[in-house]
Amino acid sequence: MKLGLEGKKALVTGGTRGIGEAVAREFLAEGVSVTITGQSEREGWWTSEANCSLIGCDFSDLAQLATFCKKVGTQQFDILVNNSGAFYSAALSEIDLAEWNKVMAVNLTAPMLLMKAVSALMGQNAWGRIVNVGSIAGIVSRGSLATYSASKAGLGGLTRAAALDLADQGVLVNYVCPAYTETDMLASLDDASRSALLDKVPLKRFAQPEDIAAAVLFLASERNHFITGQCLVIDGGVIIQ
Repeated sequence: MKLGLEGKKALVTGGTRGIGEAVAREFLAEGVSVTITGQSEREGWWTSEANCSLIGCDFSDLAQLATFCKKVGTQQFDILVNNSGAFYSAALSEIDLAEWNKVMAVNLTAPMLLMKAVSALMGQNAWGRIVNVGSIAGIVSRGSLATYSASKAGLGGLTRAAALDLADQGVLVNYVCPAYTETDMLASLDDASRSALLDKVPLKRFAQPEDIAAAVLFLASERNHFITGQCLVIDGGVIIQ
């Protein structure tokens, strides 16, 4: 299936590992020039990729974020994937305001500012694709996830509103909501915790980053002509129970 992405430029935040890395690699395989972000400038898997570069930025630092947005706003990106994320777990009565603000900065403020920054040039070309990476925690939740769930639910609302604002400019905006995915966060859990999560998945396996990347690739491609403002849940059946 031809996806029509060769020669396009993509910005993938949080592309140094996990889902972001899988998305970036999928784009590169389709002939896309990819810029990824990480918290700092360093070498990694992207160093050996001719069409991939890294820009360091700590999205929880609003001054750094503003500088970064000003920089990318002058460049022509056809695709934006807002994948960077911050996680924080605490019961409502124990939420630390500084941690709340950090999560909101990374998970909600940064995507908003980046969409604002890159969509102007997308609109001038009457073509653009924005995919935000949410979480099923923005749809269903559990105890001690108020901060994270609020940020991801907010990202869903932001996606729908942005899709309306950018519809007449040929820019499609969607978001994907993965469930338990084999990333560093899941790998940090003990066997008992992993087993408890796996019991919630009807397909009886965790998602791989490539499962999420495949969906992002389609939503960001020329094959997607008419899907905008939508949430694609990628959870192996978790929330249908």
